[in-house]
Amino acid sequence: GGEEMEGEQSAEAQRKAQEFLEGQQLYFRSLKAHRDELRRYKLSEGEHRAAIELLRELPATTKRDIMVPMGPKAFMPGQLVHTNEVLVLLGENYFVERSAMQAEGIIARRLEVIRGLVDATEKKAKDLAARADLSGQAKEAMQG
Repeated sequence: GGEEMEGEQSAEAQRKAQEFLEGQQLYFRSLKAHRDELRRYKLSEGEHRAAIELLRELPATTKRDIMVPMGPKAFMPGQLVHTNEVLVLLGENYFVERSAMQAEGIIARRLEVIRGLVDATEKKAKDLAARADLSGQAKEAMQG
């Protein structure tokens, strides 16, 4: 009788431990996914900020000397002309011509959206990390 009950309790404890470990793994996979997503958003944020800086500089002159890529390893000197005219991707391979100032406004609005995504993803990642930490503390308390 008593040995059978201990066996059932042991099996139940093993099942709970297995569920706990699976839950922990799920938290950590989700946390890693959020951190990867956050890294991509921050990279995009940096690219958008660099584009805004360039758009502020371009209209200062009507021509700009550049090195034009002629393939993966070759460049040759060239010039940008009409530096206040920019093609902006609207999506789905649709572009529209805008002034540098208008393009800067479009990118600034996109940057606001990205900043919101960064903030939301950082909050989710912190929440997941806290949950994983709390569940680890709960496991230790149950064992200790």
